[in-house]
Amino acid sequence: MIIFVLHGFASATPNDNSAAMAELYPDANIVNLNYEFDPVVGMDQVHDQIEAAFEKYPLLDFQLLFVGCSLGGFVARYLAWVYGSKAVIMNPAVFPEESLTRFIGANTNYRTGVTFELTEENVRNYANFHVAEGVVPTLVLLDEDDEVIDSAATVKHYTGKASVFMYKGGSHRFEHLRESKSLIDDLLNTVFV
Repeated sequence: MIIFVLHGFASATPNDNSAAMAELYPDANIVNLNYEFDPVVGMDQVHDQIEAAFEKYPLLDFQLLFVGCSLGGFVARYLAWVYGSKAVIMNPAVFPEESLTRFIGANTNYRTGVTFELTEENVRNYANFHVAEGVVPTLVLLDEDDEVIDSAATVKHYTGKASVFMYKGGSHRFEHLRESKSLIDDLLNTVFV
């Protein structure tokens, strides 16, 4: 299995989520995907990294899984659709073209220290990467005390469209990935047609 891990806004991989997935699935090939926050450029970067992983780990018998938190959850779902795969999304951004407007301007990646400029056009372009509901087998994992994304609104958005599970407490970084293994296994073992 190849597990692609995506980071959230102003972050980078490897991160706690890629470490947790490596612990939970020690036989999997973990691929940390990094991308710019211009979604057009960022998607090109991600596709290049995925293709490089396919060369390194020939697909043959591999199952693909895309895992992401926050903005990475939004991107993971899109990539799962592109590659005919499944997604595990944690505290996901649902409409980044709306939620990222407060970050327009200069920003600093809190993991790398690199500064970058987020433009109105960058933010608007996220609207082009939405996936029709119900077409991507998705597990939505939420921490109830997410201080960034409204977990109740996310539950409402995904109910009936994905498997949704909310944990008490936690934070926006999602603190319950290791406890979610049985839910992830259920997603991986379910055949969708």
